[in-house]
Amino acid sequence: MKLGVVVLNWNGKDVTPRCLDSLYRSTRPPDLVVVVDNASVDGSAELVRDRFPQAELIRNDSNLGFAEGCNVGMRILLERGFDLILLLNNDAVVDPECLGALEHAAKDHPAAAYGATIYDMGEPARVWYAGGSIGRWTLDARHELARPRAGDLPRPTAFITGCCLLLRAEALRRIGLLDEAFFAYYEDVDWCL
Repeated sequence: MKLGVVVLNWNGKDVTPRCLDSLYRSTRPPDLVVVVDNASVDGSAELVRDRFPQAELIRNDSNLGFAEGCNVGMRILLERGFDLILLLNNDAVVDPECLGALEHAAKDHPAAAYGATIYDMGEPARVWYAGGSIGRWTLDARHELARPRAGDLPRPTAFITGCCLLLRAEALRRIGLLDEAFFAYYEDVDWCL
């Protein structure tokens, strides 16, 4: 399966290189990383261009927000026939086994999307996301914070956070890309719904 990654950057000079380093150190490295820069002014786009020539850098003329910025990268990967597309926040660092585990889940468990347990960067033992629930009446989206047991994985969840969201290309073609009416936040919940 062809696995591409979209990393959205906006003034991420202090975090984006760490994210990209972690991707390229993966035991299953991505086939292509597309860094979409949302008109950064901190030199981060130039840093990505110079330090990570293997990444494809797309520079937007303005800050398009999360949904539209990610859609720019996803369109490129869809046009090039990628099977799996990972949206990854530029301030995230992936475990070396993460991409392989996500790809394995996609091969063995048919679903439209897959996610990972995410730990707090400041407190690495603290879970930031281990699944999500959506309030039936209020539609509020909540992260589950309990560390899942190995025997519980993979498991269904109401939504997967856009921080680390693996999407099947065929699902993107059927459902569509992220709703660009959401500038930031809830576009992931909306897509999962």
